[in-house]
Amino acid sequence: MRVQVLENGMLPIGTSARDVRAQRPPALSFLLRWSTARRAARVVGLLAMDLVALQAAIFTALMLKALYYDEFVASESWAQARHFVPLAFLVTSLQFAREGLYAQRSARPGLPRMVGALFGTALVLLLYAIASGGDFTTYYIFYGTLFFAIVYIAGYRMLFDRVSGSVLRSAGYARRTVLVGRGEHIEAVAHKLDKGHVELTVVGFIALTPRPDNGIRSLGQLEDLEQILLEQNVDEVVIADPDFPQQQAVELIDVCHRRGVVVRIAPSTMEILVHRAEFVPGQSVPLFELRPPAFDGVDFVIKRTFDLVVSSLTLLVLSPLLILSAIAVKLTSRGPLLYRSYRPGI
Repeated sequence: MRVQVLENGMLPIGTSARDVRAQRPPALSFLLRWSTARRAARVVGLLAMDLVALQAAIFTALMLKALYYDEFVASESWAQARHFVPLAFLVTSLQFAREGLYAQRSARPGLPRMVGALFGTALVLLLYAIASGGDFTTYYIFYGTLFFAIVYIAGYRMLFDRVSGSVLRSAGYARRTVLVGRGEHIEAVAHKLDKGHVELTVVGFIALTPRPDNGIRSLGQLEDLEQILLEQNVDEVVIADPDFPQQQAVELIDVCHRRGVVVRIAPSTMEILVHRAEFVPGQSVPLFELRPPAFDGVDFVIKRTFDLVVSSLTLLVLSPLLILSAIAVKLTSRGPLLYRSYRPGI
């Protein structure tokens, strides 16, 4: 097999040393042709793992509480967990679906969105329990389950991503991507995509102005886009130019959608900041005030409440160790127990 190697000894971007003629597992290759079955299997698998993780989280919280009071009976704790899990799982799955946590690998959000969804679930269940006349001497079951649910669901989903990614790679799955743009933006976006966690193959680029190959193959001109999509069996087209002409972008999207090819845009830094922008009314020209990426509104309330709950629990758990440390500092040092200093703020 002949492999193209660049002057620096590296393989072209988006390529690997694997022989494309190597035989693939027939069952896995057959599965890749059933996209609807793959989507259904992904959603069912994630739902099943969330159900198992949620049941384990409730059981763990109940078990620790029973152990603390020296009343632990495994069968009773398990029965209680099974009683609570249907409603908890219903609310959790709806929250996760709302946040897009059952979407495809490349579109699923990360840990912060999952934590926010689980916190919202705990809040909804707490309000429901209070409205239903539930009598609680302590609300440990809610924040205890929340903590263990974050740990278990995050761990299970990480394992799911690794296993499913390994299966897809074994079957030879990779998104075939074409970059469209001009200038150095093409190379920059290609390197960023090549470092991602999703298996992706950059088959080439289409430059608005002639550009030589530089680790990525030039596929031709924008006018030949429809023929290129057909010949290269492209899955997605990425516009890698923040100054891409609008008229040509509209025509590109129309051609891609006719062929069932997804079109994505690699945002510039300014576009990422505009996502958090605030409209300034009363101007002759529409203006947007840029703000630093930060939580606000409901996101800030959820984040702040979560920080207070987790920090309070951590402080409570570590308080014996902190007391011993304070005593050791007092006995061995002339200074105060708490160190104070002035520091500049944000």
